[in-house]
Amino acid sequence: MHDFLKLLPAGFVSLIIGFVLGSLSSLVFEPMKQKRLRKEKAERARREIYRELGHLYFVFVMMDDGTVANASLFLEERLSDLKLDAYSYYYEQQRETFYDIKDWIGIKNVVLLLSEIKNDMLRNGKDPDDAIQDVIMAFATSFEAGELDSKELLKYSDISAIKRQEQLSQ
Repeated sequence: MHDFLKLLPAGFVSLIIGFVLGSLSSLVFEPMKQKRLRKEKAERARREIYRELGHLYFVFVMMDDGTVANASLFLEERLSDLKLDAYSYYYEQQRETFYDIKDWIGIKNVVLLLSEIKNDMLRNGKDPDDAIQDVIMAFATSFEAGELDSKELLKYSDISAIKRQEQLSQ
């Protein structure tokens, strides 16, 4: 019994130290973990949205260069079916993640401009060539204003392949 009494204070001290360290780690490290996870999720969302916008930009540059035969028909089909799935998902269902993206305002502005161009063409009968120019201008204006990251967007649009083909054909 005497040995048990000697161990009791040491066990109690170990229990207190474990409780204090566990509480401190959850108070300090848990918010850091949550912040890191939110940042990673926002970066993933940004990459997915930029991938969609990059592919879209690539298609419109190809149409402007005359690479696509019957660009007006292609444009009508493309605009009538225009759905930016990643943007829609993050903006409508994961709004907090969308607002964690560092350039969310530029992304939203470009998507709104694309929507206006789509409505002009489909409802008001806007000329397809003008619509192509408007889409490209919307992206260019966003690049110049610093709203969109042009390097990130161009990373997902293979415009360099078009430039290489032009150089090879000359």
